[in-house]
Amino acid sequence: MAPGSFQTRPRMTDPPETDAIKGIDLAGRLADWPKMLVTHLETQVLPEYFFASRWFGGKRRTLQQLRVIRAVPGPWPGEVRLFIAEVTYADSEREEYLLPLAVVSKVQLDHEVEGKPATMVSKLGPDDVLVDALTLPAFRAALLAVLSGADTMVGGLKPAGEGLAAALEEYGSATRFMSVEQSNASVAVGPRLWLKVYRKLERGQHVEVEVMKHLHCSGAFAHIPPVHGSLSLSTGQGESTVAVLMERVGHVGDGWASALNCLAKGFDELMVGDFPGSAAVGREFPAPMQRFLARARQLGRRTGELHGALAFRGAKGGPLLQNRGRQKMRNNCSRQPVMQWSGSWLAFKLKRRQGHPSGLPWQAGF
Repeated sequence: MAPGSFQTRPRMTDPPETDAIKGIDLAGRLADWPKMLVTHLETQVLPEYFFASRWFGGKRRTLQQLRVIRAVPGPWPGEVRLFIAEVTYADSEREEYLLPLAVVSKVQLDHEVEGKPATMVSKLGPDDVLVDALTLPAFRAALLAVLSGADTMVGGLKPAGEGLAAALEEYGSATRFMSVEQSNASVAVGPRLWLKVYRKLERGQHVEVEVMKHLHCSGAFAHIPPVHGSLSLSTGQGESTVAVLMERVGHVGDGWASALNCLAKGFDELMVGDFPGSAAVGREFPAPMQRFLARARQLGRRTGELHGALAFRGAKGGPLLQNRGRQKMRNNCSRQPVMQWSGSWLAFKLKRRQGHPSGLPWQAGF
């Protein structure tokens, strides 16, 4: 390993204490964070935090250097800094990440910070803690204020979208940090809106925002939530999308969990009254499996409709999406057929059942 490179380390439940900055009064009372603190975070704290975070895409690569290259000004609370961090890998490739951080007291940690302990970055001496700023309601409110200020520029942040303020007024602006494992950060806004904050910065409009706007505005695909606005950051290299506000789609649970639940219940019904040597020829799938298959067929239809919409050409004959967007969608939509994994899963579960033979006469008809 090259000198100065970082190895991945497991994330500790209790964040490490930063001894190097003991005695520095930080929580919201300094116009700028001391260089000593930033340097210590770059070398001792943030590499471990990045590798432990779901949104960091370079976990399998060797990190040569991590630098905080910019602080984005805005109407943030005094204890918050919105940083841009640059990571350089051993092959010299670089990536930029949005890094909102806040220094809070132990009282704030107990009463304001959400998503603990995963959102805690590091202890700062005996009284302060460094956390993900998105876990603070005050920072989320400031971010929404910037997002709703159409046609204005705040610290390089540029909002886009019509009727955003009206949507916030109609649906409410109370926010809640969603502490689920995902590659970006999500914030529930009122009962009907969803704010997604992109961690990794990519040049140009984010492909997800581009796709959703085109599909919604063209009417080519009805099953898409409307986008109410987006926020981009201007740098010397161009603009990058940092957040998007869309309507929240109601649901009753996770799709993967629902599929496994239907299959498990159906499997249990198949086992009732089954015994070695019993004939299962012509047996119909139980009702839970029938529901799963119906949902899988509906998913297939919707996927086909979506692909047809992505291939739609407008009145001028141009493609709905740019080549960059279409290619990324192709990459993201490459998945194994649902029946392939479901059949393997059922076979595996059946063979695990004690006292049941490994020979499954009905499996061939699945």
